Amino acid sequence: MKIFILPSWYKSDKHPENCIFIYEQVQGLNRLGHQIIVLSPQLTLFPFCNRGIEMATDDSSSIMYRHYWTLWPAKFPRHNIRGFEKCAFSLFESAIFQHGMPDVIYAHFSSPAGFVASRIGRKYNIPVVVEEHFSGLMKPHLPKYRKMLMKETVENCNSFICVSSGLRKAVEELVGARHNIKVVSNMINPCFQYCPPPNGTFTFLSIGSLIPRKGFEFLIRCFTEVFKGKNVQLKIAGSGPLKTELEALIKTFGMQNQIFLIGQLSREETLAQYKQSHCFVLASKAETFGLVYREAMAVGRPIISTRHGGFSDEDWHNDYGQLVDYGDVKALKDSLLNIYEHYREFDLKEISNLCLSTCSENIVIKQIEKTLKEASSILG
Repeated sequence: MKIFILPSWYKSDKHPENCIFIYEQVQGLNRLGHQIIVLSPQLTLFPFCNRGIEMATDDSSSIMYRHYWTLWPAKFPRHNIRGFEKCAFSLFESAIFQHGMPDVIYAHFSSPAGFVASRIGRKYNIPVVVEEHFSGLMKPHLPKYRKMLMKETVENCNSFICVSSGLRKAVEELVGARHNIKVVSNMINPCFQYCPPPNGTFTFLSIGSLIPRKGFEFLIRCFTEVFKGKNVQLKIAGSGPLKTELEALIKTFGMQNQIFLIGQLSREETLAQYKQSHCFVLASKAETFGLVYREAMAVGRPIISTRHGGFSDEDWHNDYGQLVDYGDVKALKDSLLNIYEHYREFDLKEISNLCLSTCSENIVIKQIEKTLKEASSILG
């Protein structure tokens, strides 16, 4: 198939890890023999940026068309939608001039890419598949315009995918349950495979943006109460606006020798940290899927997770580790101590096998391929 991929955000030279999971799907589809062309509207903060359309080939042999659009202040969301739409149509027209019409358009995130892709599809009579990843849809209150975009996107695309059951439930509550919304998990990069745990200091690892939703203050407080003065450490990887506040909290608790903020990591550095840890913990309030939890499990690490929406009842297996409610101090403290004291009772290879049985690239990319083929056959 000839597949045009339209992401709301995509990796760039300046931000190579941006939405890396989309890039890895591109690689996976390319390895199955499909012709992949990525239409990548690139955000710029500079008004009236006159850089034209750029074309490049990445290391997965896919072709990328890149064009720049200007971000408006948040109070002008419709201006941003129109800017993205104008940019995406220009990219699409350049791509079809060079390569002809695609069999299907595959968009990531309903806003703005899915919404715009459905408009392109209607104009050119091309089937559209949209995959949703955005955890903000699981919040109780969404702006009216976001609900409108979601409703129009779901109603006008040929297939709509959510990366977890919890996200599908949120989307159905927004647009109505009559729509056929599929669940296909995010895939785990093949580099994440079982590795025996290290010797030495017992290490908990946590990864995420340093923002309130990720619950790092909650985690630091609980970890301190359980392990202060013991030969146990917590590493927190990520960057964000709470860095200074978290550093101050660690200092206030006198935990500088046990809790470490290790910054933003590359894919290779992330894998190395999983291998150097014993358990992964993230006390997040909301997740659409929870890729970092599953990467850790793929390496063979038990996890401590909150009930954040990324694990449905059918997804969770007690062999994974501990599942607690967000904000439950006693439950998180008990879980931290339980994992530490009973670590040898976990079958680490089985944790890896259970995870990869549902999230490996081979399984997920074939589910996506099947969905794209079904959509393309509608007009075939």
